[in-house]
Amino acid sequence: MVRARSPAGWIGGFFWLGALMLGSSLLWSGGANPQAGRPHPLRQLMRFATGRARHLEAVVEGDRLRAGTPLFVSAEGTAWKQVGFVAKVAPSAPGPPAQGSAIEGLQRNDPVPRAQVVWYDAERDPSDYQFALHIRRGTLEEALTTLLPPEKRRRIQQRLAAVLETHGEELIASFRPVVEASLRDSVPILEDSLQASFVRHQEAFREVGERWEEKLVRQRLVPLVKAEVVPSIRTHAQPVAEEIGRELWDRASLWRFGWRALYDRSPLPQRELTRIEWERFVDEEAVPVFEAHLEDILEAQQRILLDLLNNPAIREELEGVLQEVVSDPEFQRLMEIVVREAVVENAQLHAVWAENFRSREARAAMRLAGARLEPAVRAIGDDLLGTQEAGIDPDFARLLRQQILGKDRQWITAVPRDGSHNPATARPAAAPLVIPRAAPGGRYPLVWMADAKP
Repeated sequence: MVRARSPAGWIGGFFWLGALMLGSSLLWSGGANPQAGRPHPLRQLMRFATGRARHLEAVVEGDRLRAGTPLFVSAEGTAWKQVGFVAKVAPSAPGPPAQGSAIEGLQRNDPVPRAQVVWYDAERDPSDYQFALHIRRGTLEEALTTLLPPEKRRRIQQRLAAVLETHGEELIASFRPVVEASLRDSVPILEDSLQASFVRHQEAFREVGERWEEKLVRQRLVPLVKAEVVPSIRTHAQPVAEEIGRELWDRASLWRFGWRALYDRSPLPQRELTRIEWERFVDEEAVPVFEAHLEDILEAQQRILLDLLNNPAIREELEGVLQEVVSDPEFQRLMEIVVREAVVENAQLHAVWAENFRSREARAAMRLAGARLEPAVRAIGDDLLGTQEAGIDPDFARLLRQQILGKDRQWITAVPRDGSHNPATARPAAAPLVIPRAAPGGRYPLVWMADAKP
């Protein structure tokens, strides 16, 4: 006797039949995510569950690789797709590295780190790809590189340039009185502070100067002057000097100087006739001669200066001396102390600047700057952090995951080799994958966050 199916059984059967049809429709209809341009997640999950993963041996450059590191393949266009992950990491026994790899230069007795990579993409052959390991240490430079890629830096620079072009002169004019007053009040304080600091450390500066005098002045600068400077002076200044000397000799009266010198040595009461005659000669004879040849003297000085500036030996030697002086550790230490005492730790200087920037003119200038810069600052904030309409910026999401959560700091990329599917360049089936360290830079391929609302 066949029992009739209860209403609850029919309802359950229809429910599971509908769920099966809905799942099949979601899995196979369309087959792509229209927003991201990638296969539907359900289809990806089904392929992962039904596909057969391959376990590959890999030789890794460096020993910082961790298990669970994802492996991405460069798909069509600029999209990336995860096709595997690192299952296990362990240093192998000492031995030679893989032939033809980027780490072939390791010593034979060095342990070569090895890893087991799970490759679960049945549509791609790992032998057609070359790999690279990306590692982020969480440094400030890496954070700035992640948050400010080149295209975003250019966009921010363009925004700032547009603001400065439109309101630059107005902002400069508003802040100029405040800055000028601060500098005017700071100059005497800095002069006194620098002088006091140099006096406190004059003994140390004297020791450094004595060392420079022996090492640099006597051994390098004096020979340079003798070899390069003196010949130029002799060439350009000697003719002018000889001409002036001849005219002065012609104007000088040996008789006038001679009898006055004899008179000064005699027991007669009047003295200093020689000095009086010399002063008269300088005022009435020598000065007019020098004034007549002033243009010749200036021209000779210009020629000497040009010779010195165009002399490569002088330039190289002076640059070397200056570089040696600047790089002197003791001199650097003394200058650091002087700057710290005169500027950084100068409470009087800080008070002057604080007072000027609390003035009515400074507050008005800051309000003007805020009004002019606010639109650009808000736009830059949207570029860096994201907007309410578009969601969190992908680069900011990467930065949060790397710096705050400690995620996405390691990944492996695989890009097609040149001449893929070529047996001559393909990796032998038994050879391990070679995963060298990638060059600095680059961003994590995917952003793990919810899709933006349409």
